[in-house]
Amino acid sequence: MAKEKILYVASHHRGMVTIWGATQEVMNHDIFGYTLECGNSWNHKIPREPKGVKRLVKALNDSAYECRRYSDWYEEATPEQIAYFKENVAEGGNSVSYYK
Repeated sequence: MAKEKILYVASHHRGMVTIWGATQEVMNHDIFGYTLECGNSWNHKIPREPKGVKRLVKALNDSAYECRRYSDWYEEATPEQIAYFKENVAEGGNSVSYYK
């Protein structure tokens, strides 16, 4: 069985950055499931289960806009943020706060 690819997303909320690292399924259902569901309820063009990190980030940003969370935005994590995540995340964890 092949190991599933880990996706890395940086979420920005009120000046704080959180780096998320998980498989596509965990991102879509457990971490960002509510955000994607909320966005889809306002705009049915927003997918509930986007495939790939770029589509996930677009769907999350579109969802934040539709749900009027204008201070929230998402981006693909940078290599520096991914390295920080790998060094600082607790075993079994999916997120770490990032301060630069």
